Order: sequence, then structure tokens, then C-alpha cells
Amino acid sequence: MRKLYFIILFNCFYCASISCQNNYTGHVGKSQVEFLIDDNKAVYKYDKYDTPILLKGDNNDNRLSLFEFNKKNDTIASLIFKNYNTNNEKIVGVWNDLRTNKMHKIKLNKTGNDTLFLQKSNTKDHYFKVKKTDNLITDLMVYSKGNDQLIQDITTSCEIYWDGPIFQLEISDYNNDGNSDFSLHQTLYTKSEGRDYYFYNPNSKIYEYGFEGAGLEFSNGHVFQSDIGYEYSYATNFIVVDNELVTTHSTELALMDGGWDIVAEYSYDEKGNKILFYSNEDSTHFNIYIPYNLEKYDSSMNAFLNNKELGNPLWDMAFIQKNISIPFTNDTSAVIKACANAAAASISPFGNDVFSKVTYFKIHNKTAYVLLDAHQEGWAGSWAFKEKIEPIIERSINKFNQINNVVFDYAPMDKKN
Repeated sequence: MRKLYFIILFNCFYCASISCQNNYTGHVGKSQVEFLIDDNKAVYKYDKYDTPILLKGDNNDNRLSLFEFNKKNDTIASLIFKNYNTNNEKIVGVWNDLRTNKMHKIKLNKTGNDTLFLQKSNTKDHYFKVKKTDNLITDLMVYSKGNDQLIQDITTSCEIYWDGPIFQLEISDYNNDGNSDFSLHQTLYTKSEGRDYYFYNPNSKIYEYGFEGAGLEFSNGHVFQSDIGYEYSYATNFIVVDNELVTTHSTELALMDGGWDIVAEYSYDEKGNKILFYSNEDSTHFNIYIPYNLEKYDSSMNAFLNNKELGNPLWDMAFIQKNISIPFTNDTSAVIKACANAAAASISPFGNDVFSKVTYFKIHNKTAYVLLDAHQEGWAGSWAFKEKIEPIIERSINKFNQINNVVFDYAPMDKKN
């Protein structure tokens, strides 16, 4: 019996949350209107103006009380439906202007079509509806204000928004070109939901798909995104170019010594490619990545190498950037080799490049083949040194677009029989 009660309760909640919206047409006074009522909220528009108006209120004891607000969030009108029941084909109520106390009778009839949802968001020229199929939003319709002409039907697939389908759409000038664009909510029951972004093309006079993203914040042509984790956080800046996101700057932070510290920062070119090194008149500069606490890294790796059941400390070890300068070069391969050299020397227990110097380096098919003195002229126990130093080299040179993999061996064409 308890299981049956739970199922009934769940079904009631499910119906209330996503399946019990009702569409109506009718009149407020003598004016023709279109209504979508969703429990204790609604959106309606006058056919003469086609500008949707959001209503919020409460639904208690078959009395539906809805209220209209201005831009200052002042209540300016009430719409009261006594004896309201979602099963009724016809409903009546009273519209009251709270500023002048002017009243109009409301008469509404169900349309019988409960798959189309008028959106509260609209632009100067357009209003929108979304279509539901099997509890998914499958279409977005764009209508012209004034003549109700359907000018665009966009196929999509997304879950119904957590606060109801009338909030599926949001309007903003996302690319800062002076035209209103829109984003379509994608994910249910979260306020940092993913969205699909569409941009208005004033030449074709239609909305074009741009990109998808989660947790994006837009301000004066700039876009910001953050991802806060338990030990690591990331912050990224973008701009919108040709309706696509282009990265301009990114920051990595790690929780160290009780506070968040910046461990890496990156800049990007105009095409969104990460700038991994730069040069001036006499030197070239790049970054390597080393453990924040070298002593902890050394002791943790020693313990791991003696007992692999402890788990690889690299998985939760904090790394930081270290800037390196070398004599001027514009040869990317030379920079990558220098990066490998610097990374190896940074944790060498000898305090110099003895055994950590790169003695062989070649890039072939996006794989970097690297050998150090320790690989070719090793000593008893050098395996532990190599186990510690190889991950540092990999982490530092894998950031280059030319590298997908690092192998500590000769390239196949150079291997000796």
C-alpha cells in the first residue's frame, strides 16, 4: 500500500510540473486574448498587440489569483478566476486595473491544443511559442507581431524548463550587435542549465544557431564562464565572433594552504588558439608546470612507487606555472624541446641538468619522442627518478597543439636493431 501511495503521489507531481498546462482563447472585456495557464502562473497576450504578459499568483481552493507587474515589479493588475478548475472547458474571471480600479470580465475557452506554449519573452518584432512532443520541447516557432505570421520553425530537442515551459526562452543581445537574440533552455531542474544560443541575422531576418554553453554570463560583448570544483576551479573569458565563442583568456585555480591560488593563466589569439610562447628581440618565453610542493610530490611518488595500491598522487597533486626564458627562437620544435628540458631540470634531485638533460628529441605524427641522460646513461635505481620526472615533462609539453602523445623512446625510424 505504501508503494502504491508513492506512485500516485509521484504521478500527481509529474502532472502538475510538466503536463497540466492549458491553452485558452477568449476576451478581456472586448479585446481578444490568448492565454496559457500553468498552475499558479500564466502568460497572455492581446491579439491587437501580440506582446506576451507574465502573470504570477496562487491557486487555492479553486480560486486562481493572478497578478500583473510593471518593470519596477509593482503590481498593476489582478486577474481573479473563482471556481477555477483545469477540467472546465470554459472559465470566467475579472480583470482589475489596480491603479484605476477599472474592471473587465474575462471569458476564456479551452483550445484543446496543449502542446504549444506561448513564451513570456519577446522582442520588438517577434513573439515565440514552443511545441512539446512526448515531454520534450521539439520545435520553436517565431511569429511576427501584428499579423501572427509564422516566419520560422526551428527544430530542437530539449527538456522542459524546471520552472515551467513558459520560461523556455530568454532574450538578450548576446553578440552586442544591437539586435535581440535568444537562448533556449536545455536542462531540467537546475539554474545553471545549458542553453542553445541563436542570433538574429538582420539581412536574412531569421535566427541562426550559434553555439551551446552552460553557465555563460554575458556583459557588453564579453562572455564569462566559471567552473568551481572541490580542489580546482576554472574561469574563462570569451568574445562572440561570427556567432561563435572565441576564448580570450583562461585561469586555473587550486585550493592550496586554505585558499584559492592561481596556478595557471593562458592568453589566446584572435582565432581562440592558446598562445603557448612569445618572443621579444632577444629571448623567448614559455611556461612549464611543476608540483606546487616539490617535497610532497617527491615523498608521495616514493610511497606510490613502493606501493601502487596507494593511488597515483598525480591525480590530486596541485601544479603551478613557472615561466622560463631561453635565447630567441621562432622554431616551435625547439621551444617544445626546451620546455621538456626545463621541466625535467625543475625537479632533478641533483640541482642541475645531470641525468635530466634531453639527449634525444623528435616529433613524428604528433607524438613527441624524448630521451634523457637518465634513459641512456642511467644508474642503479634510476627507474624511480624516471617515474617521477616523465609525468612533469608530459604535462608541460602536451599543451602544444603539435603534441598528442609523449613517448620516452626513440622514434620508430631511429630505433636501433
